[in-house]
Amino acid sequence: MSGGSDAVAIPAGVFVRGSQPDDGFVFDNEKWANAIALPASRISRQCVSNAAYAEFVEAGGYREPRWWPDQGRAWLDETRQAHPQRWRKSGQAWAQRWFGRWEPLPLDRPVCHVNAYEAEAYCRWAGRRLPGEAEWERAAALGLIDW
Repeated sequence: MSGGSDAVAIPAGVFVRGSQPDDGFVFDNEKWANAIALPASRISRQCVSNAAYAEFVEAGGYREPRWWPDQGRAWLDETRQAHPQRWRKSGQAWAQRWFGRWEPLPLDRPVCHVNAYEAEAYCRWAGRRLPGEAEWERAAALGLIDW
């Protein structure tokens, strides 16, 4: 997520994404390399943790339409989700469904198994924005983020 107190600057520049024809086997979605000009921006060094996402859930994030993009609100109305699909409350703590069994939610680990609507809603709530794929890849390639 871009922004936040742990954000680092990504300088403007050209990022080459994709594979070259002489790279050997590549998946279809990696064909072929293209240059993308990116403006300067900021990105958090860390992924959003389960603990941070749980704050959003417990603050009523799934009940507050203003955080959700139009399609996200439609998805929310249809599914009636109140938290990530693989989460549930276990007493006062959250648990997650992991490889077919319920276990305590590791609060220090990155949140996963949320969809783009959920990620966008969290970002709006947190005053951040979801970076584009090329932004994230460039930050990772530059060693600016811990993943």
